[in-house]
Order: sequence, then C-alpha cells, then structure tokens
Amino acid sequence: MSAKNDSKQKIIKCASVGDQFVGKSALFVRQFHGKFLRQKTAGVDFQIFVLKKGNEEIKFQFWDLGYRSRQEGLKVYPQTSILIMIYDITNRISFTNIQKYYGDYVRQGNKKSIIALVGNKKDLNEYREVSFLEGQELGKQLGVYFFEVSAFTGENVKDLYEFLIDKSIDTVQF
Repeated sequence: MSAKNDSKQKIIKCASVGDQFVGKSALFVRQFHGKFLRQKTAGVDFQIFVLKKGNEEIKFQFWDLGYRSRQEGLKVYPQTSILIMIYDITNRISFTNIQKYYGDYVRQGNKKSIIALVGNKKDLNEYREVSFLEGQELGKQLGVYFFEVSAFTGENVKDLYEFLIDKSIDTVQF
C-alpha cells in the first residue's frame, strides 16, 4: 500500500445464528482462535478480521449471536452481508428452527446477502438425526450454500469461512 490516504476500507458484516447449543461460538472460536471452545456462551461475541487486497483494506465484522439474542429481539441484521445459519446434526429441532432464522432475516429486508446453512457436529455422525441430504435439500430450497463442519475437530471450518470471505469480496456491493 503506497499511502494511507490511497487505501479504501470496506466493511463486510457477518452474523451467525442458530439454536442454543448448536456450536455457534465453538465454530467462531475454532476459526479465529484455532481451538475448541468447551464452555457455553450466552450473549453476542464479536471479532474483526482485516484482509488487505491491493490498495484496499476489507474489514470483516463477525457477529456470533447467542440464542438469547433472538429471544430478546436483538436486531443486528441490518446491513449484514453474510449470514451463517447453524444447526446441530444430532438435533432435529435445531434443523427445523432454521426456517425461523431464515424468515426473520428475510423479513428484515436482507435479500441480497450471502447465506450459508451449516450443519455442525459432523464428528458425532453416529448420533446424527439430520442426514447430509436433508441439509443439502434445505439449502437448495432456501437458495443458500450448504456445509457440514465439526467445530470439535475443525473439519471444513476453515473451508467454510474462506469460501464466505472469497464470495463476499466478489459479490458484496460497497
């Protein structure tokens, strides 16, 4: 980067939503801190990741919205460029509730965002209640990207975030 005033900063807001205990915070911590989070969280967590591309600086704001955030009606969706809807593959109810999160998001006017449906806890395959195919089909039905990951082992977590970051750089209007 040549001079500070030559650089342009773009901000991309990303929110993670899902039922309690699906592993939203665990995915967040795995990606940004490289470890597995064992304790449960109750609120909103926030992480900033800055990527330099040419003379541009892109700031990613990752919001980890706790279950209570939805219950209390916390509205952090405005101007969200990326939405990650997370369910637990061992908990069918968390999968069924994805429709509610998607509906909330769309009702708030967020129609041009990059949205990913993420089945977490892939490492617990023997306790699976939601098949890979069901997740894939819901993703197609909603018109969103689909991933299965494991916050515990880290499987596909990096791929998920890299995909979303790359996709947002290519498609988000600034």
